[in-house]
This record gives sequence, C-alpha cells and structure tokens, in this order.
Amino acid sequence: MACEDCGRERSAGLCEACGHRRQVEVLIGEAGLLAATWSADLTDPVAVAAVAAAVRAAIEADIAAEWAEFQKITDPAALEAAGPDAVEDAAAHNAFLVAESAAAEYRHEALVMLGRSEDAQAEARQAYATELAKPWHQALPDSDDAQRAATEAAAKARPAPPSTCSPCGWSSCTPSPALSRSGPLRGRSACPSSPPARWTARPWR
Repeated sequence: MACEDCGRERSAGLCEACGHRRQVEVLIGEAGLLAATWSADLTDPVAVAAVAAAVRAAIEADIAAEWAEFQKITDPAALEAAGPDAVEDAAAHNAFLVAESAAAEYRHEALVMLGRSEDAQAEARQAYATELAKPWHQALPDSDDAQRAATEAAAKARPAPPSTCSPCGWSSCTPSPALSRSGPLRGRSACPSSPPARWTARPWR
C-alpha cells in the first residue's frame, strides 16, 4: 500500500519519513501552545498565534542547523548507497529528534513557570495574612487602611516581572533558564518580533 501523504510505494499507508513529519508537526504545535501559557494572554488568539509562529520558526531553524551538521559528518555516497529514500528518511528523522527535544524543553519550562506562579501566590497570601495579623490591624481588619496595607504587602511579596523585550514589549521574551541550556533552542526566546530563520531548504518536509 502506498503512503497516503507522499505516494511512496510499499509503505503500509504511511512511510517512515511522512510518519516523522506528522510527529514533527504535532510536537511543534505542542511547543507553541506550551510557550503561550507563559508568553501570551490565552484569551487573545492573535497573541497565542504570534508566540506559536515564533516557536515554529525557532524549531525549524534548529532542524535546518542540525541537518546541516549531519551532512557535514556524513559521507554522501554512503547515504545514497543506503537507498533512494535514505536522504529523505534521514532528514525527517533528524527533524523529529530536534522537535522532540524542543517539546521536552518547553514542557519542562511550563512546569517551572507553573511552580513559580504557585509559589508566588502562596507567598502573597502569606504576606497578606501576616499584615492583617499585626496588632494595629486586628481591631478593624476590614478597614480601608488595613486592607490597603495588606494588599501592598502581598504585592511586595510577589517577585518582580522580568524585563520587557525592547522590540515587542512582552515581558516574557527574555530567554528562559530552561531554554538557555545547551539544547535544540540554544537560549532563543519566543519573541514574535524575532527575525525569521535564514534558511530556505527544508529537506525534512
């Protein structure tokens, strides 16, 4: 049975390369949505789409870079000798590995950001309660002065937001700690104003 995506014969309905391409699309989509959870207002489809597009550009650029490195260390003759579809299969597999690694990084970062958010909320609630428990507020804890002081204490307990990105003004466009490690994204941020990757050939597609 031919591959339903590319028509390659004897592929049981889906060849190896197209199977990897489908997985790459799923992983890139997942990474984009994960990045949007801390980089955009999730009620704003335009903002979410902008983050997803930036994440896609970053991952696709890394796929191209990894493929270029692979070609440098691989004997073209040996690859061609492996079969007529060997280059295409290798490129698609390379793309899958890069996208899989990137998605894992974004999952990790999403968990880190969730933990920070929960910790910050807990600290703010504790500061609010501590302020109201002070002797001079105990008599009238619901008074304007007491509530104002407690609210200010809670605000101070929350960590300051990260510096904004000068091109787009988003507070989340600075490279995150998890993505700054050596890995597929190499510390790039999900800033929608970042320039597109300078590459045209996409052998994995």
